Amino acid sequence: MKKLTILSMAFWGVISAGVSAQTTLPRIMLDVTEELGKGKKVNAVFTLEQTDAATGSITTETHKCLLSYGGESSSSYEKRSFNVGFIDDDGNEQYVNLLGLRADCSKWILDASAGDPSRMHNRVSMDILASYARLPYETDNAGRYSSLGHFVEVWVNGDYRGQFGLTGRINREQLGGKETTDGQTRCVIYYCKNYGSGNYLTPYEEGPADGDEVWNSWALKYPDEATADAWQPLLNLFDTAWDDMPDEEFTSTVKRHFYWDNLVDVYLLTMVCGLADVGYKNVYLVCPDITADGRFVIAPVDMDYTFGCTWNGCYWDEKPQLRGANTLHFVRPFSRLVKNDRHGFITSLAKRWAELRDGGLSVASVTQLINGYAQVLDESGAWQRDRELWNYNPVTLGETAQDEAAYMAEWYQANYDR
Repeated sequence: MKKLTILSMAFWGVISAGVSAQTTLPRIMLDVTEELGKGKKVNAVFTLEQTDAATGSITTETHKCLLSYGGESSSSYEKRSFNVGFIDDDGNEQYVNLLGLRADCSKWILDASAGDPSRMHNRVSMDILASYARLPYETDNAGRYSSLGHFVEVWVNGDYRGQFGLTGRINREQLGGKETTDGQTRCVIYYCKNYGSGNYLTPYEEGPADGDEVWNSWALKYPDEATADAWQPLLNLFDTAWDDMPDEEFTSTVKRHFYWDNLVDVYLLTMVCGLADVGYKNVYLVCPDITADGRFVIAPVDMDYTFGCTWNGCYWDEKPQLRGANTLHFVRPFSRLVKNDRHGFITSLAKRWAELRDGGLSVASVTQLINGYAQVLDESGAWQRDRELWNYNPVTLGETAQDEAAYMAEWYQANYDR
C-alpha cells in the first residue's frame, strides 16, 4: 500500500467530464487500461481521497486491484456496480482497510444502487440489521454479520460515474467461518443466483459433480475448490423432508440445521424493512464449521428492494403489506414455521419485536438514520451530481435525497403501525 498526505487549505474540487465536484464525501478514482465486462477481471489502480473537514488536508491512498462489473439483474443498467479485489505487487490477494470499515477484507463492492430511487435502501437496511442482529457464536467482528459501509463518489479514467455505496464483501472472516486447511473443508458459503425450484429447497434430480461451482441455481462462494464434501451440507438441506415430518420432529430438525435466533432476526428484518426480493436469493447461506456444529446462518447481502420499493425501482401504491415476510412464506423451513405457532416461531418473533420496537427499530431511530444519510448526500452535493447524470436511467430520482427520505420515513411509520 502506498499512502500520501497532502496539506491544502483549499476546499477540494475537480472538473471531469463536465462535472464540477466539490464534495465532503470520500472520492474514489479507478484507472483501467482494458475494457471492463461482467465476470471479466482487469488490472486497475484504485485511489481513495479524503478531505479533513477541520484542516482541509487531503489524505490519499493508492492500491493495485482487479476490477470487474458486479450485480446480477442490475448488470443491465448503465450505472454499473463494481467488484474490487485488492492485490499486492505479486498479484496475491491483499487485505485493505478502507475508511476504517474492515481490516479483514480483500474484496470490496462499489454498489451503484441504480434501480433504487433513494440510493440508500441497502445501506439503511444493513445498518438496521447491524443494530440488533448478532451471530450465535463469537467472532472477531463482535458477531455482526451485516456489512458496514460509506457513501463515496467515483470516477473511472477521469469520468465521473456518480455516488456509490462502498462496503466490504461479506466473507468467511467476517462470519467466523473456519478456513479450509490440508484439504479439510470446514466452512461453506452458498449463494442462490436466481429464483427457481432450487431457491425453495425442493427435490432435485441429480446432485453436483466434483468440481461443479454452480448447481441447481446455487453457487459455491467458499471454499474456492468445489468438492463433494463442500456441496454435501447443502444437499442435506435438500434431502430433508421439510413438509412431511410430524410437528415435533420438524421443530427439532429446524434447530438441528439452523440457528433459531438467526431465523427470527432475519424474518423480522424482512418485516420491518419490507424486504421483498429475498428467499435464499440475495442471502449467503453459511455453515461456519461443518465438522463441528453443522448449523447454518442466513446472512442478507442485497437489500435494495425495501421500504416500499419494487424490483423495478417503483413504489407500491398501496399501504405496506409486509411483503418481505410474504416472500419467505414459500421458503423452507419458513413456509411451515409461520403457518401456525405449533413450533413457537411466531411467539419468538413477537417476543423479539417487543424487545426492539422501542429501541433500534423504533420510528424515531430509523427516521434519524434515514435523515442522517439524506443530509450527507444533499450537503455534499453528491445527490445532485448523481441525479444530473442518472435521472430516469433507469429510475426517477427526487430533486433532493431528503425527498426520498421523507417517503421512506412515512413508509416506515405506516409499516411499524401495521
